[in-house]
Amino acid sequence: MPLSNWLPAFPGLSWLPYVVALWMLLTFLSSYVTAVVLGHVVPALPYISDTGTLPPESCVFGQMLNIAALLVGFLGYSRYKQLCHYQPHPLVNKLLLFVVVIAAFGASLVANFQEKNVIVVHVIGAFAVFGGGNLYCLVQTFVSYRLVDRLGTKRTCHIRAVLSVLQTVLLTIMSTLTSVSFSRLREWDPDADPMHWVNTWPGYDIHIAAATAEWLLGIVLVLYFLTFSADFRLFSLDLVMRAANDEYVMGVGGDSLSSLANREA
Repeated sequence: MPLSNWLPAFPGLSWLPYVVALWMLLTFLSSYVTAVVLGHVVPALPYISDTGTLPPESCVFGQMLNIAALLVGFLGYSRYKQLCHYQPHPLVNKLLLFVVVIAAFGASLVANFQEKNVIVVHVIGAFAVFGGGNLYCLVQTFVSYRLVDRLGTKRTCHIRAVLSVLQTVLLTIMSTLTSVSFSRLREWDPDADPMHWVNTWPGYDIHIAAATAEWLLGIVLVLYFLTFSADFRLFSLDLVMRAANDEYVMGVGGDSLSSLANREA
């Protein structure tokens, strides 16, 4: 039975972007609250990764972010199958799938390689998440405008365009200011712990601006995923179990990823 039968307010796959968004926000907030309560970071304002560096919050952050990576991968695959139905630039669609998988894999790297353990891998994962996510949203926005007469509305396209541009701006600000603030801190004291960056240390204001940009970047990315909900209302995904001799097929779930209107026809 399709999950949407249990959630009549969310037909098709429209529930999936909400699950992804809610889970990602819970991941960020749970690790932040735990890290602040235990005194592992200063309340205003740590980087997202700082809140998932030390145990026990690193355990919670890692587990939840791994699940978030799987959810994002599933969301990206569902969008890929949906666009296959309209066949807008198959090569571009495959590129989008590749990019979202890289971004999801980057989230897994961030989850499993904390910044105080393997900083190089952690940073690579972070740029895969935010850089890959930004590229994915920019190209998805382009595809959305090309399909506006068949899938989605111009209003949704405009929202995606604004969010995509905002992501690009925030990513640029975060990357630039993070580099500048850390450079000033290291010049002052190479052993200073940036997880306890206080306002008397050099580069504090720049650090706050960079961390704010990172949090906003994560929120904007979540909001972009939510825009897929309307497009997914008329689509669902089947899980098909097929025997090796092809004599027995069992479908689990609802309609295949094709328009319900086509099914009725």
